[in-house]
Amino acid sequence: FTLSDTATGVSLRELVPGYPAERAGLRGGDRLLEIAGQPIRVEADYDLVAVRFQRGEPVPVIVDRAGQQILLTLVPGIPVSWANLLFDLLVALAYLALGLVAVAQAGRDLRARLLYLYSIAVAAELLLPSEPVNALAIGLWSAVGFYLLSGLQMGAEVHLAALVPERAQWLKTRPWVVPVFYALGGVVATSTALALIVEAQGGKLPWTSSQAEFLLLDLGLPVWAATLALLLGERFLHHPRREGRQQAGLVLLGLLPWMGVVFFLAVRLLFGWPSVAVPQALWTLVLLAFPVAVFVAIFRYQLFDIELVIRKSLLYGALTTSLVLLFYAALGAGGALFARSFE
Repeated sequence: FTLSDTATGVSLRELVPGYPAERAGLRGGDRLLEIAGQPIRVEADYDLVAVRFQRGEPVPVIVDRAGQQILLTLVPGIPVSWANLLFDLLVALAYLALGLVAVAQAGRDLRARLLYLYSIAVAAELLLPSEPVNALAIGLWSAVGFYLLSGLQMGAEVHLAALVPERAQWLKTRPWVVPVFYALGGVVATSTALALIVEAQGGKLPWTSSQAEFLLLDLGLPVWAATLALLLGERFLHHPRREGRQQAGLVLLGLLPWMGVVFFLAVRLLFGWPSVAVPQALWTLVLLAFPVAVFVAIFRYQLFDIELVIRKSLLYGALTTSLVLLFYAALGAGGALFARSFE
């Protein structure tokens, strides 16, 4: 589940179906009062208690639900999802492959350097451990890495979008805009990571990690997606060259699945509708569309000049075949996973 600090305490925002919290009877909107005999006043209190959880050992939880105190028993631990792990690995490999193609041009093309940087950051994020594994340091530094990588991705991807198919005229006359891309993502991401580290040590900052995470993810993600849509959409509609419009259109097409999920969550937040837990497999699946689209843009519409990199048709055919097989393998794996979650 996810938590949020409120004026009255720590509340549950959303629960993953079938996971221990839901099985224990917890609900979205419940306010945590006590876990394993320890009072929960801020989100960091929960982290300090949760590090002592053991798989299969019951934990008493007291929550406030509509003014009534309820005692529940939570049993930590879920089966390892080997399918999800394999799926994440396949998508991470796709981004690593994209980075390797881009790095060969990194010395001559700024777009290739940005694509390399972004691809490696996404691959690293996908390979971060997502569970504490009974060690606070692992869970803490995994979360810190996730936030910092997210800030880096925001700046690099927006910068890249502004250079597809080439540097826009408005950017040439306003070079200060590029540092702003990185500063916004970097400051919010660093603030979130710093608050998380301080709270894990029992300290406090003028802002909480929940507040910073709200800016980074709940507000930052839709702003990030909207900025990419505007930059690439304008190039797709108004670029003077047909090839340039095709390049921008393909990159935009690869981002649309991710944008759709982000905007769906943003609309629910905007209208105050109950939040929903997006399956991790869905996030991974929508991320796969971007490297596939960029590969097509590279090879079909010469997004980068890689003639010196890919000379032999055998290598081109092997890479294309691998991508097609990877894409459909991901679709099959995604279908199998979602069949268990959706009617």
